[in-house]
Amino acid sequence: DFIVGNRIPTWDDLKDIPIVRCLMKEVWRWRPPVALGHPHTTTRDLEYEGLRIPKGARLHLNGKNTPLITFRAIQHDPDRHYDPDEFRPERWVNDHSTTQQSINSPDHSLRDHFAFGAGRRICMFPVTLNFFRQYPRPLSSIVTCLSVAYQGPGIHIAERSLAVAIMRILWAFDVMLKPSVRGKGTLDPKTYAGFMPGNPGENLPVCLVPRSKERGADVEREWEREKKGRD
Repeated sequence: DFIVGNRIPTWDDLKDIPIVRCLMKEVWRWRPPVALGHPHTTTRDLEYEGLRIPKGARLHLNGKNTPLITFRAIQHDPDRHYDPDEFRPERWVNDHSTTQQSINSPDHSLRDHFAFGAGRRICMFPVTLNFFRQYPRPLSSIVTCLSVAYQGPGIHIAERSLAVAIMRILWAFDVMLKPSVRGKGTLDPKTYAGFMPGNPGENLPVCLVPRSKERGADVEREWEREKKGRD
């Protein structure tokens, strides 16, 4: 509220609200959207430390000492992150790098997360906007305008859409526990797991409540404006 007042937040506001960058990094580290990772495929026979890897083999990044090959295992490695199973956005308070800057770091130990993969075949497909559009209003309406404002590689669209979604959700709504779970103690995220490892299910224990009638009206107005722009 102090930064944007009564206007709806935009991507340009991110630089003035550093906690949002921390939230983005921690969301992608704690619960990567594609927890099993993005496989790479060998284009020729290879040999690595005495092991033969045939052409056409599918390769995944691996977490240390883990039987399941996942990005999530790397991002929950206690040697990389303290209290790795805890959601702690404050761990990134001194990391001001963008997603692309972190990916480009020559020191992999400084990577904030591996949600988009690693190496030359890092994920570049623009999926985040479509992900949000599967939800009904008002969630879809607060991020839909982004694709009009920016077109480019998937990493950058994902970064912008997540930043705008977080800012607009917190600006327009109170995130509240559903009445059915209030007063039942601390919630365990594992209780609300989805089909993919580390991903949330559809029946989450929270709901979005407009902070005021004016904020709710602003969201509806933005939805109608963007819908007309696409006709």
